[in-house]
Order: sequence, then C-alpha cells, then structure tokens
Amino acid sequence: MNRICFLALIFVITLCNKSLGQISEGKITYSLEFPDLNLPAEQNALLPTESVTYFKEGKSRSESDGMMGMKTITISTDKEIIMLLDIMGEKSAIRKDLAAAEKPNKVEITTDTKRIAGYDCQKAIISANGNDHMEVWFTKSITGGGTWGGTFDKISGAPMEFSMDNGGINFKMTAVSVKQEKVNSSMFTIPVGYKETTEEELRNNMYNK
Repeated sequence: MNRICFLALIFVITLCNKSLGQISEGKITYSLEFPDLNLPAEQNALLPTESVTYFKEGKSRSESDGMMGMKTITISTDKEIIMLLDIMGEKSAIRKDLAAAEKPNKVEITTDTKRIAGYDCQKAIISANGNDHMEVWFTKSITGGGTWGGTFDKISGAPMEFSMDNGGINFKMTAVSVKQEKVNSSMFTIPVGYKETTEEELRNNMYNK
C-alpha cells in the first residue's frame, strides 16, 4: 500500500509540474540592461531596469519606463502593432500594420538549450537583410503572445532572453519571472486619453517645441 501511495504521489506531482509549465495567459517580467552604455552613475540610475509583458489569445502588451518621465507601451495583435508613448503627460498612439512591418528574412532554430526563469529554452538566430542578426532564447512552454511584438512571429514560443539595437542603443532583456494570471482584454486596446498620430507627425511636433 505504501508503494502504491508513493507512485500515486509521484504521478500527481508530475501532472502538476506539467500543467504549471504550460501557460497561455499571464505576464513575464524582464530585467533590462544596456551593456554598451558608459554613463556616469547618476545618469545610469535613470535608465529603466525592468519591462513587463502581458499576453493572452495571440496578443501581447509590453510596458517599460524611460528617462525624463517617459513611458512606452507596445501592443501587438495578429493585425497591427500599436505604440503608446507617454512623454511627460503628453500621450500619443501610433498604429503600424503588421503586414507592412519589416520582418526578418531568416530564422535558424539551433540545438542550444538553457534554463531561464525556470523554463527550458532553445536558441534561435534571427537574421535581417542578410547581415544583422539577433540571438533569442525562447520557450515553447509559454504561448498566447502571438508575434510577441512583431519580431518573433516565426518562433513558436515566448522570447525569454534577447538583445536588440534600438536606434543605435543596444539593450538586453532577460526574463526573471513568469506568472500565470488573468489578463483583461482592455489592455490590448488604446486607452482613453491617447491621441492617435503618425511617426512623422510626432517627430515634427517634438522638433517644433
């Protein structure tokens, strides 16, 4: 009887671990680093250190704070990417058609693996224009984010670690925690108070101030 109870307990634990590893709705918290920036300590302290991504039903929403009171939100659906910018209280929304967005021309899935935030991850190499490339570690145990911001649409899982160049500034994001939780569908729409504009209009407004 003791042996049967022991085997039953192992079976239950295995089922629980398997169910906990499969997540299609929740949030991922990332650490954010800028390895190539050599700034004085007081300026370095103003850089964002964390980014949070919420995901559900093929949609994702990533949030991070920037310098000078700036907050950036990226919403990704199966049709478009929406950039929400809050610059010192001035809120703007920019839509980009996902079909028209620039996409990588090659994705190589390697056999390299490692664990990140408790999840088994595999390395992929994403190439653009035949020259630039980015390494990303992803897990198939977390789904529900769709294209995860448009960059990872050819990867069947959630990005858990990657580096990227954004306007000449390199940054690295690494998942530090994953939480399974209910996500409100309203998080994937433009909030009240944001004015829809274009990238060109936003640049002109900033230069003219």
